[in-house]
This record gives sequence, structure tokens and C-alpha cells, in this order.
Amino acid sequence: MTWNNEWHKVVWSDEKKFNLDGPDGFSYYWHDLRKEEDIFSTRPLGGGSVMIWASFG
Repeated sequence: MTWNNEWHKVVWSDEKKFNLDGPDGFSYYWHDLRKEEDIFSTRPLGGGSVMIWASFG
């Protein structure tokens, strides 16, 4: 058995990154133009991201 031939039998999936503290640099919000805008910030402590790889054979 050589892995040169066996790699063709493995089906790879892509990687997925889950951001735990919001989107990466792209943020927007909606507000009613008829009302005064309320400005507040919520930023969880810690945050970070989780990267998951998977393969199926």
C-alpha cells in the first residue's frame, strides 16, 4: 500500500472558521432616522475564533 494511490480515496472537506466575537471587520447597523440614535457598544471579553478541519474517507 502506498499513500500515492490511497490519497485518491480520501474526500476532503474545506475548513470553517467561526468567529466568537462578531464578524471580521464588516459591521453595520440599522436605525430609525425619525428617532435619536442610541450609541452603545457590546464587546465580549475573550472572543477569538475556532478553526475546524474535517476529512472523510
